[in-house]
Amino acid sequence: MSKVSEIVKRCLSYGDETEWFEFKDSLFKPDEIGEYISALSNSAVMKNEPFGYLIWGVQNETHEFTNTKFNYQKEVDGEPLQHYLSRYLSPSVYFFFEEETIDGNRVVVMNVPAARIVPTE
Repeated sequence: MSKVSEIVKRCLSYGDETEWFEFKDSLFKPDEIGEYISALSNSAVMKNEPFGYLIWGVQNETHEFTNTKFNYQKEVDGEPLQHYLSRYLSPSVYFFFEEETIDGNRVVVMNVPAARIVPTE
């Protein structure tokens, strides 16, 4: 089993979302994604989790796979999404995206490290 599959399987085992992970279908609102990064980073440290996760391709209520169309390589204001988001985070957070096909459905996971010394904003 791959890392993405393990993350998704673990999060699905909780039944409902928790403070340190969220399920989305195809959310692409850069400022909202930035807010999720901050919230997930800060919540992960409070729950003793090394990472928080934003997971695209899983329906929140039913936990069914949705074959997301989310494109994390899309440009925002002339720069890649990851660079756009990084410019607004304080302190710098090394978040990263991974994707995999699970049961024939594309799933994307954004890994957000838990906040360290100061909260993520």
